[in-house]
Amino acid sequence: MNGYTGERILTVSQFNAVSKMVLENEPLLKGVTLTGELSGVKRYPSGHIYFALKDENASLSCVMFSSSAATLRFAPADGMQVKLKGGATVYERDGRYQFIARSMESDGAGGLYAAYEKLKNKLEKQGLFDERRKKAIPAFPHRIGVITSPSGAAFHDILNVTARRFPLADILLYPASVQGGEAPGELRAGVRYFHMMRNVDVIIIGRGGGSMEDLWAFNDEALARDLFLCPIPIISAVGHETDFTICDFVADKRAPTPSAAAELAVPDLGALKRSLSDLGRRMDNGLLAELSKKEGVLARLGQSRALTDRKTAINAKTQTLVDLSHRFERGAEGLLSKKSHLLEKTAGSMAALNPMSILARGYSAVFDEQSHVVRSACQLASGQSVSLRFHDGSAEAKIIHITRKEEEQ
Repeated sequence: MNGYTGERILTVSQFNAVSKMVLENEPLLKGVTLTGELSGVKRYPSGHIYFALKDENASLSCVMFSSSAATLRFAPADGMQVKLKGGATVYERDGRYQFIARSMESDGAGGLYAAYEKLKNKLEKQGLFDERRKKAIPAFPHRIGVITSPSGAAFHDILNVTARRFPLADILLYPASVQGGEAPGELRAGVRYFHMMRNVDVIIIGRGGGSMEDLWAFNDEALARDLFLCPIPIISAVGHETDFTICDFVADKRAPTPSAAAELAVPDLGALKRSLSDLGRRMDNGLLAELSKKEGVLARLGQSRALTDRKTAINAKTQTLVDLSHRFERGAEGLLSKKSHLLEKTAGSMAALNPMSILARGYSAVFDEQSHVVRSACQLASGQSVSLRFHDGSAEAKIIHITRKEEEQ
């Protein structure tokens, strides 16, 4: 027996169940509206969203079940200032109390704008907005992929503009929600589909105008990263001309409206035809001008003396040939005379250097037994046999005595 009169003993499960009942039925905690900053936002495949709502002094665990999350007009993100409507409860298994949010709305544009600027600065520092990696839009696309709501005005504007400007292009729609909690995931699925299939030449992603909350799905970080990685050129067309989203900065081209996006995606076939027609006229005019010029040249040639008076022209050319022939003959005779004189002079020089010419003047040459010319008395010895060469013959002799020049002095 216990020692306390009226003591109540509860199990943990009973205590948590009673606590849940008390919290859920407390008038002060039913239908209450909370304000604060979102933190640790996580959306699960089931559609439930778990997060914390905090202020400068405290934090509260919160959950928004899929049935309520489906009505959201924007994608919750860390740092947003929001208002939650709902009530308190206890999660019986863990004995943890939490707030069940049945609706969520932005607590003024300031909170959304702060979250937008924070993400924008982050992605810009990481290079997702770098102009150097942006891809060119093809000049003549065969197929255009569009990611938007099939029932929205944006898609119909794109269809109308494309049909008017360039009906040769096909439009392939990937239907996606453009606002609400499901929108970011559906938009991402569209980008990934075209990325994988590679069945379009350019992609347009966007929607018509709206408030910052309406456009918030296009500020999703995961969507921005999918756009950055997609190899297909992308045109972002979100809202009106003054609206800017993260998609606009990541995309390869930003259009102020969906209609303007279609104008960027396709050429104006009518303008192309007019340009080709103008080019054809200019080519015709150029050919006619060149033809007229050549006709003038032919007319002048036809009036030339060479064609109108052929006999005179032939006589003139014949006289020119005769003159040239006479000049050639005179030049050849002069050159031949000059070369003959040079040859006679050379022959005289060679004759003067001929040893036989020297011998003819009364000289003789002495050769030793080896038929070498004896140039000095020093080369001779008494009793040596030598040969004497004259201009008209030779004789054999023997050296009897040698007198050198120094002995004669």
